[in-house]
Amino acid sequence: MIPTRLRGLLQILASGTALSLLVGSAVAADGRLNAARATYQKSLGDIAKKYQERIQAWPSEYTNQLRSLQGKLQKAGDLENWAAVKKELDRFANNARITDADLAAEPADLRTLQVSFKDAASQLPSQKDREIVALYKKYYAHLESLKKELTVGGKFEDAVAVSEEMKRVQSSQEVTAAEFSVAAQDAARPQKPATPDSPDETPADGPAAPADAKDPTVYPLTTVDGAKVHGPGRRAGPLGDLAFKRMSLTDTEHSPLARGFRAAMWIGNQANTQYVRLSLNTSDTGLSAENVKVVVEVYTKTQTHGPKKVDPMVFEVQHVALPRVTSQANFVDCRPANIPSYMDLYGVIVSVFSAGGKLEFQGVFPPAVKPMAKPEIQQPRSSSFFFPNRRP
Repeated sequence: MIPTRLRGLLQILASGTALSLLVGSAVAADGRLNAARATYQKSLGDIAKKYQERIQAWPSEYTNQLRSLQGKLQKAGDLENWAAVKKELDRFANNARITDADLAAEPADLRTLQVSFKDAASQLPSQKDREIVALYKKYYAHLESLKKELTVGGKFEDAVAVSEEMKRVQSSQEVTAAEFSVAAQDAARPQKPATPDSPDETPADGPAAPADAKDPTVYPLTTVDGAKVHGPGRRAGPLGDLAFKRMSLTDTEHSPLARGFRAAMWIGNQANTQYVRLSLNTSDTGLSAENVKVVVEVYTKTQTHGPKKVDPMVFEVQHVALPRVTSQANFVDCRPANIPSYMDLYGVIVSVFSAGGKLEFQGVFPPAVKPMAKPEIQQPRSSSFFFPNRRP
């Protein structure tokens, strides 16, 4: 027998009115959910405030260090290097940023100072993202423990409220954006060579699938719609010293529950260029599909500092037409996306359509991209259409 209280809860959830229940139950008898949420939100605000203050303080700190160096050079009677520091002070007063082109050759102390502050400024956003991810993981673990405790105690409404809060924070804009940023940063770092046993990296090249003269759709390596396709049955090897990081694709509401395809995605980053690598195969041994279309949508966001609203936009839509997909994985290296320096990668949507245009699979990373996903085939779009004058 299902307890009356639990039966009523299940009926409410099934009727689609769970939201009103959760609003009421959010004020839990012991108040722990509200207290935890308030602490989490305050901590998020503290992180944003701390890094905003650091960003605002950075120019004056750099200027003070330049003036200190200039004073030392004056006392040493070093006119030429004193003038070099003055030139940098004047330049920075008009353009408070440091690029590689701004780095001075001499004096060495000036260049060291420039590199130090340039690196410090570039690391602030990533440090902020890592603090947000660490805070989220701590909060999520606390909610997980609280949900279990409430369930054991028979407080099912409160347990459901905690569960909904876990879903909310997991898909929240600040968390998904920070997780994606951290994953991209880790992917850009040099890593050990990939091995077949490494779940986060694509394995090294394996032997090509045996060629079948009677079947022209079997290809070891070819270029399709600007993408490089390895397969069926051929592993994708390294691209120079680029390191790929596996990103978990989350199903969208449009993705069929029973599907005949499996897909995985890896992302690599190098000098503002994003590399997307996919693997695609049928779910059952012996099953094959002809004329499969893979649609890859790349979304970006303008770089912001502080608690500003993120406004993502579609950057590119790539189509890759695969003549045949089998249970042996096809690895696809999509056309690289050269994202402008003032933008960041926001997310990727991967959709797989059968020959008749039916959606067979759709996954996104991070989950925040879900609202942008549509069940129809999106028309190809090149970033050059939106940014005709952009520089890689």
